[in-house]
Amino acid sequence: LLMRTHGLDVEQAGWHFGARFAVFATAGVLAGGWCVSWLESRIGQRAYGRYIATAIATAGLAYALAGTATTASAALAWISLAIFAVQSLAGVAVTALQLITPPGIRAQCSAVFLLCVNLLGYGLGAPLVAAASTLVFSGSDTLGPALTLVSLLLAPLALIAIASAAKPFSQASLYVASA
Repeated sequence: LLMRTHGLDVEQAGWHFGARFAVFATAGVLAGGWCVSWLESRIGQRAYGRYIATAIATAGLAYALAGTATTASAALAWISLAIFAVQSLAGVAVTALQLITPPGIRAQCSAVFLLCVNLLGYGLGAPLVAAASTLVFSGSDTLGPALTLVSLLLAPLALIAIASAAKPFSQASLYVASA
C-alpha cells in the first residue's frame, strides 16, 4: 500500500512502517493489559469480551480507512491505529483463554491459539488482500480498495465470533473457578 499506492520506495516504506510498528505495537500490548485490568475492576470478566470486540472493531475500521487514504501520512496514521488495536489483543486474548481453561491444559490451549492466530492472521491476511486485489478489482491501483473490502468483511465476522463466545466464556470461567 505504501509503495504501490502512495509511491514510497522500499527503504522509506520499511522505515515508516517499522518505526510505527515498534512504537504502536509496544504501546498496544501495554495499553491492552492496563485497559482490561481497569475494566475488570468495574464490570468483572465481561471486560475481556468487550475489550476484544472494541479492539477488533477499531482495527477493522482503521485498516479499512487506511485502504481509502489519499496520502501516505493518512494511511500511516490509520495503520498505526490498527497496529495498536491488534497488538493490544496479544496479552488480553491469551489471558482470557487462561481464565477459562483448566490448569492442566492451559499451555496447550495457548499454544494452539497462537498457532491459529499466526497461521490464519498472518498467513492468510496478506494473501486474502492480494486475492481481492486481483480477483475483485481491476486496474493497477487496487490494493487500497482490496484492503478496505477484506477489512470490512472480516471484522464483522470476528465480532460475531466474539459475541457468540460471550455466554460460553462466562459459563466456562465459572466452571474453572469452582474446580
